[in-house]
Amino acid sequence: MSKAIAVLQRVEEAELLVDNESKFVHGRKGMIVHICFLKDCKPADLERIVNDILQISLLEPKEGGPSEGVYDFMVIPQASLAGKLKKDSLQYHSLIKKEDGIVLYALLIETLCRAVKVELDKEKEGKVLEYDNVIGLDSERTRVLFGTYGNRQGLRFVSNGPHTHLLQCLNLLKNGV
Repeated sequence: MSKAIAVLQRVEEAELLVDNESKFVHGRKGMIVHICFLKDCKPADLERIVNDILQISLLEPKEGGPSEGVYDFMVIPQASLAGKLKKDSLQYHSLIKKEDGIVLYALLIETLCRAVKVELDKEKEGKVLEYDNVIGLDSERTRVLFGTYGNRQGLRFVSNGPHTHLLQCLNLLKNGV
């Protein structure tokens, strides 16, 4: 059973509504990561999930891989990815509890920041959701942008082709392999 589901989309630019009203964050060339945590997902799984996401060759090759280039990573919580069709309706029995999901979401953002070398303020370490939905304000460096957990996510983006991939993270066999 999977621990998380991610849909990855390469984009030229993107805008994400973060307050359900009018506040957008604007992303540059990079990757959108729609993420959904399932019931069995634990904090110990997040480093592997981030590594799996970064191994996908969606970003244009740079020496050393995506962590060496200047890209934006836009992380969007997407509970609807857990939906399973039963007769004529979707059911979400495999979805993690909201209070557990928000903790994992914050930890995933921190883990991604470390993996792509985006510095976190020391005062906000462990409190990543206190940022204003953007980490790494330097326009010459990689940034991590993120949506608001529990909100409806309004998204607009421009892409130069069908570069969308589904990733079932930590889809382990019964024997743990």
